[in-house]
Amino acid sequence: MTHVFIHEAAHAVAALDRHIPFNGVFIQDLAGWVRWNATGLMLGGVQISSDPAIWLLPDPVAALEFVLAGSAAESVVLGHILEGSYVGDVEVWRRGMGETGRLSPSRLDELAGGSFVKVGSRTKAWVEENRARIRAVATALGGGEQMGFGIQAVGAGPWRLTSGQVAAVAS
Repeated sequence: MTHVFIHEAAHAVAALDRHIPFNGVFIQDLAGWVRWNATGLMLGGVQISSDPAIWLLPDPVAALEFVLAGSAAESVVLGHILEGSYVGDVEVWRRGMGETGRLSPSRLDELAGGSFVKVGSRTKAWVEENRARIRAVATALGGGEQMGFGIQAVGAGPWRLTSGQVAAVAS
């Protein structure tokens, strides 16, 4: 569970810092996790507009940093990422950019403003600088106590914070 709370909290804090409008962040209830294993549903997410013109197209590089923040936080904080977390997030960005096919490395660099690798490195550095804020949001999202970065979630979910609550906790 810690992976999912850290991943989604990092997305939420990244959305704040990049001025990407969102309604809130959520983690599915535990019963939803069982359904996810059977049907491929998400474990959680930041509730952004389904219209890429609102959250992605004003600044595609900031949007890329936002989508990379979840897996970057898993990697920086926990030393590894859950299978599929990186691929699924980048897929959302790729589709939002209007790309329907597989991207060549040069096209990916072009869409990333010059270097996809540099955006990833910059995002990891941002996670390092914002560990405390990400931890605070992950802890508040779980409604529990923080023990290092192990999140002790209260109840069986679902867990939610509004964008206003995220802003208050992350300040």
